[in-house]
Amino acid sequence: MKQFLNKEYQYRLAILNYLEIQPLQNASFKQLSNELMLSTYVIKKEVGQLLEDFDFYQISDLKIVIENKTVYFYTTGQDSLLTLQWYYLKESKLFLLLDALFKEEHFSFEDFSTHHYLSLSATYLLKSELDELLDLYDISINSNLEFSGVETAIRIFLFDVYFFSFNSLEFPFSTEILNLSENLLKKIGLLHSMNFPDSQKIKLKFFLAIIFQRLYGGHTISTEEPTEEEASLRITSVKEWFTVYTNLTSEEISREVTFIYSFLIAEQMIAIYEPKVVRSHIKNFCPDAFRLTAHFIKELKKEFDVTEESSYYSSLRDGLLQVHYRYLRFTHINASYSFESDFVFFKENYPDFFLFIDSFMKKRKLHTDSASTLQYDYLFLLIQHMPTTIISTPVYVCVDFLYGKAYNEFIIENIQSFKFLNIVIENTISEKTDLYLSDIKLNNLPCAFIIWKKPPLASDWEHFGNIVVEMKERKTVLNEQKQSKKDYSHILPSP
Repeated sequence: MKQFLNKEYQYRLAILNYLEIQPLQNASFKQLSNELMLSTYVIKKEVGQLLEDFDFYQISDLKIVIENKTVYFYTTGQDSLLTLQWYYLKESKLFLLLDALFKEEHFSFEDFSTHHYLSLSATYLLKSELDELLDLYDISINSNLEFSGVETAIRIFLFDVYFFSFNSLEFPFSTEILNLSENLLKKIGLLHSMNFPDSQKIKLKFFLAIIFQRLYGGHTISTEEPTEEEASLRITSVKEWFTVYTNLTSEEISREVTFIYSFLIAEQMIAIYEPKVVRSHIKNFCPDAFRLTAHFIKELKKEFDVTEESSYYSSLRDGLLQVHYRYLRFTHINASYSFESDFVFFKENYPDFFLFIDSFMKKRKLHTDSASTLQYDYLFLLIQHMPTTIISTPVYVCVDFLYGKAYNEFIIENIQSFKFLNIVIENTISEKTDLYLSDIKLNNLPCAFIIWKKPPLASDWEHFGNIVVEMKERKTVLNEQKQSKKDYSHILPSP
């Protein structure tokens, strides 16, 4: 949630994020200045501050070294930039103002100014900055100094801010809210016979904490929000829990429980266990998800060899339903679920998927603030369910090493771990062979070849992967050109 950070903290994290995604995790001061559009003076100043911050916060698993006007970034893999961001957030006045408005029962600007050693005018400037940020999500601060807007949208906004900032590092709520959240989380897990992974437990605990914090302030979900028409035994049991632990009315409890189950379904926490329940819920609360799913599958059938008889069809359809449900029903802060690096890796390794997704989203006009998340959701779903053999141009590789069959099998097994590349292994060279892989160089080879060391080094594997990707791109372009000529052959003049 970098928009809540002080400007200098945003600069420092931008520098580290840039270095982190570079192949060798280094860049010159000039390169950083050009890419981040900051002066060289600012870059040098903030890099110096980063060195002090790592020392001050005792972050020993992240390191910066400066040599010959070049900045090198090192990490042991035991920590991440989220730790530094967490420290920065807790010192950023804009977040502290949001946190106080959210949690304090009797908030006042005067008390906030005094507590954080700010002038009253500086605090009001912060409030204006927060107003602008909240307005992006249709949230405002009313005359009672409380968040105002659609309650479910306010909660999702706050969930994004707190969960993606604190996650496993800290639980920034009272002991009472912690106990309530863990109690209900355990209840839901037992009812559905689920042992949530740790990451999902943390996510759900933060979501429940936001709910209880809002309820403490007297903020319930609007009566306009729909509720479950037919409550299952599990849902009834969760409602009974709310009756014991809260003083909400039965109608308010129904809306709260519906909201919780909507989140569980949107985050795919109960899909595997109860697909019928999930489909029924989505049909009642978001029928547009079915329509968008039908459009997606229709286009998918046109582009790829997908039929309703395919073994993966049902799981793909159900996954799409949940992806569309989350997209249509829950508006998350832009980029809260996205990745730091760009789409280049996926464009290179899944070009067919990428082009299809991009085309579909443009055709359906789905390019909104939540589009980047939707794009990744589509991609991972297709990768998970659809075999690469039906969408990816195959590359034929002949594996032929002098050492013999056992060594060849060892190499083949490792090559087959590159599942997304759709590599077809051959024992001998054929008319289809694209690449000959060996430790000897044959004369008059009819295809490209790579000569490897024994055993192959990491650099050999990297080179192999790059060559295969290049071959796939060339073959895909040639196939498209052939298809284009075929499609227009009926209007071409006779020779």
